[in-house]
Amino acid sequence: MKPASQFLVQRSPLFLYFLPYFRSFLENLCNKHAGICGTRLYTGSLALFAKKIHKNLIISDAIIKESFSDKKISFQYKTSTGDLAAALNCYFELSRTGCLTGLDIAKLLMLMHRHAKKTSSVSVEDDSRKELLFYLENILNDIRCNFISDHPMIWVNAIYIYTVLGLYERGKKVWESLRLKYMSEPASFDSRVYGAAIRLYSAMGSPLAECEALFEEAIDIINVKKMKKSLILYEGIIIARIENQDKKRALEGLQECLKEYENIINSTFFDSLIYSAVNKKDPQSVVDIVFYGLNSHYIPSPKALSKLFKELWIRDRNLLTILKIFKKYNEVSCRIQTEHLNFILNVLFKSTNKENQVDVANTIEKVNNLLQIMHEANISPSISTFNTLISGYAYLKKFDYVEKTVEQMKQSNIPENEITLRVLLKECGEKGDSLEKINTVWGKIVELASKNQKYIEEKDWITLLKILPQYKEKGADLMETFLQKYKSKTQNSTLKKIWQEFTKIQHLFND
Repeated sequence: MKPASQFLVQRSPLFLYFLPYFRSFLENLCNKHAGICGTRLYTGSLALFAKKIHKNLIISDAIIKESFSDKKISFQYKTSTGDLAAALNCYFELSRTGCLTGLDIAKLLMLMHRHAKKTSSVSVEDDSRKELLFYLENILNDIRCNFISDHPMIWVNAIYIYTVLGLYERGKKVWESLRLKYMSEPASFDSRVYGAAIRLYSAMGSPLAECEALFEEAIDIINVKKMKKSLILYEGIIIARIENQDKKRALEGLQECLKEYENIINSTFFDSLIYSAVNKKDPQSVVDIVFYGLNSHYIPSPKALSKLFKELWIRDRNLLTILKIFKKYNEVSCRIQTEHLNFILNVLFKSTNKENQVDVANTIEKVNNLLQIMHEANISPSISTFNTLISGYAYLKKFDYVEKTVEQMKQSNIPENEITLRVLLKECGEKGDSLEKINTVWGKIVELASKNQKYIEEKDWITLLKILPQYKEKGADLMETFLQKYKSKTQNSTLKKIWQEFTKIQHLFND
């Protein structure tokens, strides 16, 4: 019989969080809203049918939240939305009830691992770090006492947390107890935990041979039990080889991994390899892996590549490698990342000897080539790219290019922002423009700050302070006028600092 009406839940982010708990959602919703008699899924949305109501209704976010008010479902929701504090509070209410699964706890520890990454650089005495460890120890003790179900990913994330926080001995103690368990209870073996242990050993500076021995031990058990190798196991040994500068074997491990997990590996896997090399300050060790991945159409995230580019430049001044990766990434992903482009443009400008006109001409040609690539890809420069170009051309003292770029911004209907105006103000001083021109640019800075309901930034005042001394008494008079006129548009602390610096300059004039 065809239902008289239906409720529809749209594909909102909120509802998508609840999809894993679909059955519980229906139970709670049907208890709270009488008359709902049947369900079906279609095109990714949820349809709930009712007998008595004769019109279609949209289920609001409020109703969805209400239907997920059960404590266990609330815990699952808090975990999936990344609310660690709330999830931990729910956990301690539920930990002795037996309703939480091992997978629930694994997801909680995964969230704790993400949080640990953010606190890894803080002091060992930091309260948030101590609190995280307190919760971790309590959760692991609950598992040991069989208050909650076990799951291999709980131990993977626990070892990861100890590794990230540099608590290697604690992590090693956990691993060694698990290893003994695997020897006495072979059925409990899980190669993912071995992968986490390999990363721990590598991070604590153990010889690569020890990491390889753990890998071989896991492989032997896998072969005996006729199991499949896990992605985390591969990730662990590849990272260990990268961190120990064994580029050849790291690449071999990746090749084997891609054969085993073709079309399953995502950008997160490659990101972890890149970050391990970057964190070890050895970006060159992962370059071959990045190229191999791109050639096989596995694409790292733009953020991870940005980190790699910066480290390659800081460590090796290796612009050629950066450009090759940039070109290959654009080719495979069919897109150009503005962040990558701006970084390369900035490196090109700053690495140029601006006193050598041949070097300057070569840089201009390379910049034009990059802009041509953007044009061919039908990508319009963003405000950040325009600012990079304006700043770079001003650095090279190619002021005609600055003017052309500003004109292109106007034609593209991209308004100048505070960074653009600050660069143009600095350019006025470098060109020796008239005080009237400086007054005009400064007026735009003040106008933009007022429009955005902000104070004039300290950086703007400092830029002005640096260029006005070349105008001597007239420059000093203009600076004093500005300080008096715009004191209400400047924070008191900034105003005080600028007055102090300006007074020093006035003394120099008097001397």
